[in-house]
Amino acid sequence: MQTITLGIGEKATLADGSRLTYLSLVNDSRCPPNVQCIWAGDAEISLRWEPAASGKPKTFSLHTNPIRDHGQTGLDVGKVHIALQALERGIAPEATLSITPVDKA
Repeated sequence: MQTITLGIGEKATLADGSRLTYLSLVNDSRCPPNVQCIWAGDAEISLRWEPAASGKPKTFSLHTNPIRDHGQTGLDVGKVHIALQALERGIAPEATLSITPVDKA
């Protein structure tokens, strides 16, 4: 497993040679710190994955909260599973992602 932390606009080369770019914070409705909320809320980020060799890039979103059909917290792309582990707060929050090889036997 590989863990990476990216800021908006930053790119990382993954262990399989593919590249991942953190494009933007799409939405953040999470409950603020030290506030009691009825619902924890959700944040969504947009990412672009580019294969190491020739192939089509894939743009997708990941969420902090998978409840109520808000979307996925992880996704298989190419030979890896990319999961959103943590998202800082603010207008340009850093995202911590885990990258795990996927066995497509």
